[in-house]
Amino acid sequence: MKLADYIAVEKGAIDGALKSYLAQASGGEAAVRTAMEYAVTGGGKRMRPLLVLMTAGLFHKRAEEMRDIACAVEFVHICSLILDDLPCMDDAELRHGQRALHRAYGEANAILAANSFLMLAFEILGRGAAPDAQPAYLEASRILAGAIGSAGMIGGQARELELAGRAIDLETMKYIHARKTGALFAASVRMPAVVCGASGAEDRALAAYAEHAGLAFQVTDDVLDVEGAPEQTGKDAGKDAGRPNFAMLLGVEQSRKIVRELTEAAKESLAPFEGRSGLLFEFAEFIRDRNH
Repeated sequence: MKLADYIAVEKGAIDGALKSYLAQASGGEAAVRTAMEYAVTGGGKRMRPLLVLMTAGLFHKRAEEMRDIACAVEFVHICSLILDDLPCMDDAELRHGQRALHRAYGEANAILAANSFLMLAFEILGRGAAPDAQPAYLEASRILAGAIGSAGMIGGQARELELAGRAIDLETMKYIHARKTGALFAASVRMPAVVCGASGAEDRALAAYAEHAGLAFQVTDDVLDVEGAPEQTGKDAGKDAGRPNFAMLLGVEQSRKIVRELTEAAKESLAPFEGRSGLLFEFAEFIRDRNH
């Protein structure tokens, strides 16, 4: 199956699964539940859960067997977007072409919804495993927690805030985004790999793929922040002004060159999988060429 067809099928299935998990957890307070529904139904590319499913496909696992992990990863991502948009962070107006959650439902409900998404992610992982798979799911939960914490997404965000408005070098920029963006990309391939019984060499190859693809995604995002219009990207333009940004540090053309190099490195990382990695191969090119 070509990547475009795969995305069309699986993105719809992921959207349905996210709504289903949210409905199962719908016994809470109405204000928070409504805010969570708004965040889930408001759109999203679902790139990280798609990465989960494509990775599982390398090990001949059907997508429906991995949707719990895929949804857990996406709920963490949604949590991170809500927090990233807050006035104390990026103070965003738009997300996915609609009002940012705190603009629509207030800061308090946005923070509560973000925390609820985080808890729901681990609840899904905790209840999704058959008895014989529980050790693997426990390890997957540990990988996800590490991707979120102070050595992962939170650490990357903290360093970005610390350096806002200051001149930084390329290595510091890479450090920030290896954590802020790359950590969840890495979790999106390593969690299904663990559950599918990947070898150490396979796990390392996938981690390298995610490192390169995740950084390519972030550099492209920075270019779109400079060049893209809100109606195209679905979010505020120029919100990275004053924050560490590849396009502002290196210029658009140099940034695009880095994306091309990272894409090739990501594809080369898939060599241990020989002919099984077609979708992940195409996915790296999809990241390179995206315009929103």
